[in-house]
Amino acid sequence: MGLLHKADERTEALSGGQMQRVGIARALAQQPKVILADEPVASLDPKTAASVLQYLRDATRELGIAVVCNLHQVEYAREFSDRVVGLSQGRMVFDGLPQELDGEALQAIYHQPVDGFGSAAASASASIRAADHGGQWLKTSPASAGVL
Repeated sequence: MGLLHKADERTEALSGGQMQRVGIARALAQQPKVILADEPVASLDPKTAASVLQYLRDATRELGIAVVCNLHQVEYAREFSDRVVGLSQGRMVFDGLPQELDGEALQAIYHQPVDGFGSAAASASASIRAADHGGQWLKTSPASAGVL
């Protein structure tokens, strides 16, 4: 995790990204079958957010742990997933590969035109990485009402 030099410091002295990595390490130490990560990169800068998600993905793949992760950035769903499942109002409206998550799929999820990853795409997404899928992440993008 790259935090050994911070072992004797109080939590208040850690950055947001460092606190997130400590939280992930604590969760991994429990040897769970599933980790629930509610917005693990909220309020982090993009570089730190990507490093936290990279660590979470790599560590859980290595250990065969499933992850359910609620995110607010669709671009992270594309970058850190192997499969995307999009929900809208509690119904599945998209199930495919991250590279298939295009404007049409986002419009089905968010009920408004979206080009690229515009403002409508910034609402919410969640991910599930199920152990029985060979360590792959399954990402879910709920719109207004539906979260797994």
